Amino acid sequence: MDASRAISSVVNIAGYDFSGPFLMSKHLHTMRGIYVILDVLPDESWTVIDVGIADDVRAAVEKNDRRPHWQEHSRGTLAAAALYSYRQADWDNEPFIHGKVWRQYRPPCGP
Repeated sequence: MDASRAISSVVNIAGYDFSGPFLMSKHLHTMRGIYVILDVLPDESWTVIDVGIADDVRAAVEKNDRRPHWQEHSRGTLAAAALYSYRQADWDNEPFIHGKVWRQYRPPCGP
């Protein structure tokens, strides 16, 4: 598989369509949104490793201080998916969506 490409173009996480998952952070946008770190197995099944909200999704994934924890909990390949916030109404929903992902998947990394 070409590591520069997405595994798929959209992944449904907790009922929301996230862009990705992407194997390389260069495919993430430098804008506000929710990011989800996934552990993708060879059969393309995945588990949620972490979830967060950031003003710059790409920077949050690239410079995250929890990255060592992601690697500790990964059995496959780490990838990132993002749900971008294009307007104020999206920003207002971020805590709800983040909480929904957190409650549904109980990721091992994060707060």
